[in-house]
Amino acid sequence: MTPGAQPERVIEVPVRTLDDILIEARAPVGFDFLSIDVEGHELEVLSGFDFARWRPRLVLLEDFVGNLSKHRFLRAAGYRLVRRFDNNGWYIPADASIRLSPRERWLIARKYYLALPFRIARNASRRLGHRLRERFVR
Repeated sequence: MTPGAQPERVIEVPVRTLDDILIEARAPVGFDFLSIDVEGHELEVLSGFDFARWRPRLVLLEDFVGNLSKHRFLRAAGYRLVRRFDNNGWYIPADASIRLSPRERWLIARKYYLALPFRIARNASRRLGHRLRERFVR
């Protein structure tokens, strides 16, 4: 939703954890691929997922890298970032064997750490511009 916008109506829906959904679906432990793209609510989904139990081999997570909270969460869950493509981080178990080239390591460091202050400033500037337009343009 656009910052500052008000919904026309509110629709209440039941909420379930990802663990509950996987149990109900009888998903196998150690499945290959988990993709999470829930428009900014990734941490809420991740908090309802037991990584130690399910241990997916690859986690694809939409992440615009406005902060490092999702990245830190996955690291604490025993996963490491191995690829960045568009707005998605690719994570594998930290103990999985995969070699990253120096170039791949540089790209990850640049995207997640070096560019973060610039993204924060850009996003703040966009929010300010939106607020000013709301206030002065009618």
